Amino acid sequence: MTVKDLYKYQRADGGYDVSPVQPDAEYEPMYRVIAGEGKLVTVDGENAYACIDVTSTDDWYEIDDPDWIPERDSYVG
Repeated sequence: MTVKDLYKYQRADGGYDVSPVQPDAEYEPMYRVIAGEGKLVTVDGENAYACIDVTSTDDWYEIDDPDWIPERDSYVG
């Protein structure tokens, strides 16, 4: 599981953006939680994601992806 820092900030038009680049403005910290190969991330053991943006990384953990097939889904870099 990988965690990346994100920054949520308000644009001049009143909308919000979430970016991996820290803005020169007031922002709220967020985090991108990314599952490892063949895994999913979950906070409750029921709802699972390959990648999700959250306000806290507390209690997130990896589980095996039941639909993962190594020959089909392996990362080719």
